[in-house]
Amino acid sequence: MRKKMNVKASAAALVLVSLLAVVAGALFTLHSYDKFEVDRSRQNEISTEAAITLSRAISLGINDFALNGFSKNNKYWYCNYPLPPYTDEANESVDWFVNERIRNYIQALREQGKFVNMPDIKNDVAGLEITGLNMDSISYDVSNYIVGVESDEFTEKQDISSRYTNPFKVWLMYNNFYDWMRDNAGHLTENIYTEVFENKACQAISTDCDCPGSENGRFIKNATIDEMKLEIEDVYPALDKSLEELNAKFEGTGITCEYRIEKYHIENEEKIDYSYAADSYLDQGKTDTLDWDQVLYNYEYKIWYDDFTLPNPGQDELGGCPTTDPEIDATYREQRINLDVDVDETESVEFEDGTCTSNVMFELFHVEEFALNKKLGLLLTYSCSDPSVSIESPDGLKPFTGEVGLRVSVRMDCPTPSLTKVNGNDENSFICGGGGGSSCFPAGTKVLTPGGEVNIEDVEVGQVVIAYDLENDRQVVSRVSEIESPVREGVYVINDGLVEVTDEHPFRARKKDGTVAWAAIDKEHAKEDSEINEPILGLEIGDFLFTSGNSWAEVESMVYVPGAVQTYNLKQVDFYNNFFADNLLVHNKHMGVEGDIFCPIECPECQMCAMDGDGWICIPVLMGTSCGEDVCMICDDAGACTLPAPQGMPDDCPGDCMVCDGVNMGVEACILGEGGLAEDYACSVPCYVCSADAVCDKIPEDFSEIDSSLCGDCQTCGLVNGLPACMPDVEEDGDQCGAGACQICENGACVQADDGFKDTDCDICEVCVTGDCGYSAQFSGSLDECGTCQACGEENGEAACVADPVAQGKVCGGNGCSTCQGTECLPDSSTAGNLCATDGPCETRCSSEGYCDDGSSTRGTHCDAGLDCMSGVCQEDGNCGVPASFYGKQCCGDILCNAGDPCCPHGDGIGQWTCSACDDITT
Repeated sequence: MRKKMNVKASAAALVLVSLLAVVAGALFTLHSYDKFEVDRSRQNEISTEAAITLSRAISLGINDFALNGFSKNNKYWYCNYPLPPYTDEANESVDWFVNERIRNYIQALREQGKFVNMPDIKNDVAGLEITGLNMDSISYDVSNYIVGVESDEFTEKQDISSRYTNPFKVWLMYNNFYDWMRDNAGHLTENIYTEVFENKACQAISTDCDCPGSENGRFIKNATIDEMKLEIEDVYPALDKSLEELNAKFEGTGITCEYRIEKYHIENEEKIDYSYAADSYLDQGKTDTLDWDQVLYNYEYKIWYDDFTLPNPGQDELGGCPTTDPEIDATYREQRINLDVDVDETESVEFEDGTCTSNVMFELFHVEEFALNKKLGLLLTYSCSDPSVSIESPDGLKPFTGEVGLRVSVRMDCPTPSLTKVNGNDENSFICGGGGGSSCFPAGTKVLTPGGEVNIEDVEVGQVVIAYDLENDRQVVSRVSEIESPVREGVYVINDGLVEVTDEHPFRARKKDGTVAWAAIDKEHAKEDSEINEPILGLEIGDFLFTSGNSWAEVESMVYVPGAVQTYNLKQVDFYNNFFADNLLVHNKHMGVEGDIFCPIECPECQMCAMDGDGWICIPVLMGTSCGEDVCMICDDAGACTLPAPQGMPDDCPGDCMVCDGVNMGVEACILGEGGLAEDYACSVPCYVCSADAVCDKIPEDFSEIDSSLCGDCQTCGLVNGLPACMPDVEEDGDQCGAGACQICENGACVQADDGFKDTDCDICEVCVTGDCGYSAQFSGSLDECGTCQACGEENGEAACVADPVAQGKVCGGNGCSTCQGTECLPDSSTAGNLCATDGPCETRCSSEGYCDDGSSTRGTHCDAGLDCMSGVCQEDGNCGVPASFYGKQCCGDILCNAGDPCCPHGDGIGQWTCSACDDITT
């Protein structure tokens, strides 16, 4: 049920009663009441005042009804699609508002010593169909309205029940708003798409010879970007068009409508790719915005689900527009009628990747391909006023007005331009940043090593770093076998400097639902860049990152900082494939040695496993690590547990607010942490903190920094009857909990998860089944955990990756000459003759062996859109749209030769061709 609105009528009622007394003059002047001096004229005065007061209450109640969206439950009729109140809700609501006004007015009269009975009211709605509504007025039949004087000596009462008619066109307003909603609020979202999103370019391209060095670290100037950005002024034409349709509903009535924007939120999300282009496509240094082209590009229109969709995303129980959970939509549809308005949330077309025909062997310019995703959140009020009827308010006379609220949260995802892209090999690819390159960190990022922190730019091949053994949950030492240092475009700053990173680098992260996995800011880029053979999730605000201290750091902010930057990465860390960057566990690029290889020796406390040549040794852990069976003990630099813990370290001292003294070891080292030495969590009482004098004290206000670990799973600190206490943590509902698998939080308790829940403790392709990890045919099809050509299924009664029946026989792999055969992607002779993907300039097809190496089939030259020039040579008239640098060239296998040159294959593979005559050696 929707929460009732808090209609503050009492104060207004008193104001209007005072106005009534002034306007009515002496007749309604209030005298002190004396029970011994009552006469009939006094009774008449009370009756008259009560009748006028009731009339006023009914009028203002109807006005409240109209101003609050014709509903006592929710003013908002629209949340990306229509959700108007049906007539039964509207009819019930108008009575509710009128009764609220009457109740408050009668209370004011009673406080003045008058006897006034709460009457029964009934409006003139003939039925719950719109056709039964009176469009010109609204009447109320009032019964059992008894007023007068009642005392021990004298009683005089009078029933002044009557019919009250108001010339308010309230049902006309309701009806026309309702009809307007049938047209999707005057085609509001369609207008936003066409008048706002499609009215401005969202793509641009710019060229240069080298990597960006401009004012913003890009080819494209800030002025061009600013012209493309969505501004609130761009939204007005769409709202105006919707308003025109609403005003048309009231044509000839004298009623006029307008809108006001209560709040708005706009985001422009920049995306950049880089590629090559031949000189015949773009002039050097040229910048162009691209026209809207729905044939070539897929501009996706979506509902904007985000934490920041709107400021104050609704105070009613339903929370206004859904911001993070699309399932809230269903609640709205249950509460309000579905008008069957056909509004597509997405308008998708087939996307074709345009390709410019060129190669790094020839003159090429660097191209920056820029796009803006645009996001819009609006909180609107559309109001319609009837100037022929005025109603009193605390601010004076105002036209009778009806209002409805609308919430809009939409986005348009714009792809980066692809007209100029040219595929290049790894050695020659143009990487300034954006969509290409490697996952990296800027200089100054600290890498954790056995000897302490080292700047990432100073790490060398062969050096050892601290890695993490995920199988055994421990820090280990591993060798760096490969590094890289590309120039990238832009980095993301997490938590105001906790770490800086490119968008595709995976972190070890814990999601809000308890899932622990590798996650990157742009998971799609990460999948392209990394060789991780497990799912990569998207990193979001509210996720947690695993730290070198075996704790989790919450992601509170991620800010993109543009500009070319020199970056560095440990491309390969042997065996464990991870390292700590700025004390956060991150993955390296390659997977290295296949399989899981872990330290085969056991090391004593204060030492950890490390490689020594081809063998393994134990080396000291970082000095200062807590150790020993007693408290206040830490590891020394030699790998022994011999040092006292520093002053202020809690280290599980017994008693509340106790810390180590920094001198002794063991329990005798524990002292009261006075003067703020004791941490909040040194209290054994849940949700209490240590005061300056080292006693546990309550903090009745902000618990955001109080450790809730003492509350246990699914609980957090809060106030119960004004005192700090553990209470259900609703934000953990659905998160994993408990020591075993398949348990989740639900209203503060750790309960068994439903069948199909994917617990991180379950093996690949397993889900929760009756409280434990296992195989379930019902849910296996929804899991995407296996590699190419594989899907989750059952093998020997257990969950496993098996051959995907849907993928069998379909093309897979990078060149287009392989198909899924069982669980593997293998060369397939049936693809012979198909065009295949190569880095060469000439058209190449799959061979009968399923490889991209059939040079004899590449007849035809390098021509646009795959067209062949019949002569086998591109002519100077450019009739195939070929760049000037290819005039007169012809294909020899997968390379270009001058017209008339001999052509000879050296073998069967790509790149084994020469523009020379064959001889016995070459053949």
